[in-house]
Amino acid sequence: MKPAAAAAAATTQSLFVYGTLMAPAVTQTLLRRLPAHAPAILTGFARHPVRSEVFPGLVHGTAPADSVTGMLYKELTVREFQVLDWYEDLASGDYDRIAVVTAAGVSLRDDPEQQQQLPAQVYVWNTPNEQAMHMDRDWCFARFERDSLQEFLEQTVRPCRNELDQLGL
Repeated sequence: MKPAAAAAAATTQSLFVYGTLMAPAVTQTLLRRLPAHAPAILTGFARHPVRSEVFPGLVHGTAPADSVTGMLYKELTVREFQVLDWYEDLASGDYDRIAVVTAAGVSLRDDPEQQQQLPAQVYVWNTPNEQAMHMDRDWCFARFERDSLQEFLEQTVRPCRNELDQLGL
């Protein structure tokens, strides 16, 4: 590996996203680019709607077959993770960013043996309980995209980007 490529590999990571960040407009607005990406699956976790919000939280699954479909963004920089950590409000304690291994392929219908196992980071919800989440259902990206995306971009994502600009991120 060339020295420049080695330095880039040391400073970039992948991120598995499973909620609002799956919408290209959200990610592109926050990062000012759309990173290379592929569909992915994360096993051992479950995604549930957060009460009174349009976004989900990811929690450790309770059944062996629990898995979440999402997107794997590749080659994110340290600065981009700082932006996303701020967007996910890690300081509030609602989320943690942890290391996981995802299965990524050309299509989620691919034979699992044909999918690459790739290390990634993921944001995990810290308070998996009925008061915080609808633990009895999965969050639906298609419904979010259809019913909430435009308003979410206008009322949440663009103001976040403006605050990030003021912070120099």
